[in-house]
Amino acid sequence: MVDYAYRGGREQGWEILRRGRCVLRLGPGYVAVESRLCGICATDLARRHLPFPLPQITGHEVVGRYQGQRVVVEINASHRARGLAAACPYCARGLDSHCPQRLTLGIDRLPGGFAPWILAPVAALHTLPAGVSDEMAVLVEPLAAAIQALRATPPRHGQRIAVLGPRRLGMLLLVALLDYREHRQQDFELTALARHPELRQAALALGADRAMAPENAPAAAFQHVFDTTGSVAGLARALELASETVHLKSTHGQTAFGLSQLTTLVIDEIALLPAHGERRNPAWADDTGGEIYVSPAVPAAQVAAWRGRHPRTSWCQAHPDDASPTTPLGRFDAALVDGRAAVDAVLRAGLVRPRGVLHWLQPAGDDALARALARGVALHSSRCGPFGEAIALLARAGERARRLADELISHRFDSTHIDQAFAMAADSRQARKVVVRPVCAKGPVADSKKASRRR
Repeated sequence: MVDYAYRGGREQGWEILRRGRCVLRLGPGYVAVESRLCGICATDLARRHLPFPLPQITGHEVVGRYQGQRVVVEINASHRARGLAAACPYCARGLDSHCPQRLTLGIDRLPGGFAPWILAPVAALHTLPAGVSDEMAVLVEPLAAAIQALRATPPRHGQRIAVLGPRRLGMLLLVALLDYREHRQQDFELTALARHPELRQAALALGADRAMAPENAPAAAFQHVFDTTGSVAGLARALELASETVHLKSTHGQTAFGLSQLTTLVIDEIALLPAHGERRNPAWADDTGGEIYVSPAVPAAQVAAWRGRHPRTSWCQAHPDDASPTTPLGRFDAALVDGRAAVDAVLRAGLVRPRGVLHWLQPAGDDALARALARGVALHSSRCGPFGEAIALLARAGERARRLADELISHRFDSTHIDQAFAMAADSRQARKVVVRPVCAKGPVADSKKASRRR
């Protein structure tokens, strides 16, 4: 265990000290919050593989206490979250979860909730109502991510919707879809696709209309398939089962279908669409104007045809290293690409803005992705979502939300047994959701906070 200390205040900023040495300086806009409960998620288990500096205190599914009130904390320490939105073109345009200068609670530099204290951006705190327990509130962050998926890929009346892989995130997506159907009076059929009978039973108990093994579902059986499996095989099956859209909600960091940048696609919430036929953009995407990047090998005739259909756009056809967008975000609004290498190159270079669109011309090959795009299937992605909506959903879901917490949370530890907690969370045969209650440091909360990290 290693001692950390936080020194400073909201107005002047903070220093984070590790073994008495300053390792990070934060600007103004943060307050000290006592951590009461923190969930372990797949990101925590895979933290050492992520492209962010270590060592670090992890944990981002945090329930805390601030000024006598129970709170949950948004994970992105952006300019907006610190009350400084006007200073950032991303935050000013509602893209604060993509702020280039953000820190991420428990993931990228900002110490997380497995310590007894965190530093939280002042505008990232959400007060919890009395009807939402601490264990229900641990689910706010992943539930918000589930709601974000529905913002991008909203179900419509009469459609058939499937959630593939209803474990932790998948169960939350089921609850979000059920609430969407009831709250917005939409009539669509909801199916849970799971290999394990106990998961199918749990999905039916929460309110899914049907549950079946994914191998028993016919091809193109669902308009939208939400893939939460985090596996290449799961995504391949989702692409086979969808007739309109696959929404990719979790990533595995592996090359899939010749693409090495699918994680970047999800992090930036970018959609990959077939360039032919009817376009099914995410609900937030608008590529009828702005600036479009065109990969160098796209034929001139294709470019001319697209220009004719999009007269309000401006175009840049160049090598990725030479492309120079002039948009306020410094990135293109969309791209027209001609192959897998071009898709990877655009994503690797960060040429398309968050929540932008990649249009793929005539994908070659006979894998699941190429076949799906040839049929007109779109690939959507999303990540962080609205905490306020997630809290409101839990409050109105009542008994269903309590059943969800009971179903998902299988093990509880305090932070003196953090190694055992992580080992249990990594064992999917025994555990579903593991939560940790930090052992709180004593003393005042204004100037110096003790914390510890898992080695």
